[in-house]
Amino acid sequence: MRPPITRDVPVLLYGCGPMASLFVGAVQSSPTTNMRVVGILDDSGIPRGRYVHDVPVLGAPKDLDRIIAELAVQG
Repeated sequence: MRPPITRDVPVLLYGCGPMASLFVGAVQSSPTTNMRVVGILDDSGIPRGRYVHDVPVLGAPKDLDRIIAELAVQG
């Protein structure tokens, strides 16, 4: 019997288009992945605070330092 997969690889996505939605859905529905999508960066005008499959849009790429610091505090 295989040990349970732990979702211990945090992933930040760049872009909030249809492919991001497909990727997030695939990661969330796959029992064999160890990835956990923690947020999305987008500079196309999609406002911070929106969600894609329960994954938050955290800001634009220019905000990366702030976003990483906030995620580090959250663990």
